[in-house]
Amino acid sequence: MNAATPLVLLPGTLCTDAVFAAQAAAFRAAGREVHVTPLGPERHVDGHADAVLAHAPERFALAGFSQGAITALAILRRAPERVTCAALLALNPGAATDAQRATWSAWRREAHDPDARRAVAERLRRNVAPARQDDRDLAAAIRTMAVDTPGASFEGQLEALASRPDAWATLADLRLPLALAVGREDSVTPLALHERVRDRLPEGTPLTVLEGAGHYAPLERPDAVTDWLREALIAPPDPPRGIG
Repeated sequence: MNAATPLVLLPGTLCTDAVFAAQAAAFRAAGREVHVTPLGPERHVDGHADAVLAHAPERFALAGFSQGAITALAILRRAPERVTCAALLALNPGAATDAQRATWSAWRREAHDPDARRAVAERLRRNVAPARQDDRDLAAAIRTMAVDTPGASFEGQLEALASRPDAWATLADLRLPLALAVGREDSVTPLALHERVRDRLPEGTPLTVLEGAGHYAPLERPDAVTDWLREALIAPPDPPRGIG
C-alpha cells in the first residue's frame, strides 16, 4: 500500500470518534492521514455507506468496528475500487433477528433523550470482557460516547441495523486484502461467528483473536487493536489465494 494512503475508521453503534482515539492518535503521530467517521442519521446501511463515501478520500484503507464493520462491508459492495484494503472488527454480516428489531424499536422511541442513551450504554457496556466489568473509566467512556452521539444519529443507526440485508453471500466476492479480528470474550459477535465469516472469505484471510477483550476491543485493548490495524492497513499481506 502507498505510504500516503489515508485511513478511514468507522465506529459502531452509539460510538463517537473516541472509540478509535488511541488508534487515530498513533497513526497520526506516524504521519498518516486518518478520518474517523461516526455513523450519522441515515436510516439504511447503504445510506451510511454513501455518506462515508461522499466525504472520504478518493482512495483509502478502510476499517470498521461492529456496526461500522457492517457499513464497511456495504462500502466494499458499493465502491470496491476506492478501497485498497480493509479490516473488519466485531462483524456480523447477517440480517437482524426479530428479537433484535423489537429491542431496537423500543430504544428508537427514546433515541433523542440523553438519559435514555446513557441507559442503553449502561446495558451495552456489559459486553466488555468479564474482567473489565468493574472498570469505571471504561464504563464512563462508553456512557460519554452515548450521550455525545446525536439523537438523530442513534435513531438512524438503529433503523439501519434493523433493515440491513443479509450479507453472507457477498463475502466470497470480495477482491482485496482483508483482515478480521474479534475479542476473545466478545459475546455480541463471538469468535465462532468470525470463524464462519472467515470460512466464507477467500482462503488465507487472517483472523486475529484479541485476548482479554470483549466487544469494545478498541477501548479494552487499544494497543492490540492498533497493532492489528497497522498490520492490516499499513502493511497488509499479499491478497489471500483466490483474489485477483
